[in-house]
Amino acid sequence: MCKSISRPVSQADDQDFDIAGTYDPMVPDAEILAMLCDALTSLDIGAYTVKVNHRKILDGIFELAGVPADKTRSISSAVDKLDKAPWSEVKKEMTVEKGLSEEIADKIGKYVGLKGESHYRG
Repeated sequence: MCKSISRPVSQADDQDFDIAGTYDPMVPDAEILAMLCDALTSLDIGAYTVKVNHRKILDGIFELAGVPADKTRSISSAVDKLDKAPWSEVKKEMTVEKGLSEEIADKIGKYVGLKGESHYRG
């Protein structure tokens, strides 16, 4: 009898890649980011930034910050504007226009403003 390994398996070729297997949530997402970093690093393009916009991650941030469930989608639409507007404008929209408390908006701001340095070595 064969026993299967319960981890993601990835296969890359010139055009795409596949992830197959049984895995914990978010593992395929991390695998995709790792493959992207491999590709960008091998191109030797210098420093680069990878921005992640993942609804489940954002929902988790909102839950940790205390965003009421009935405001989640409207606050999401405000946060989605961060690529085009400064935090001060997004925060104003969340608090003044959408009725979110300043305290909760500040908690969201701590998360969405995070920037990290890569320690990825592929």
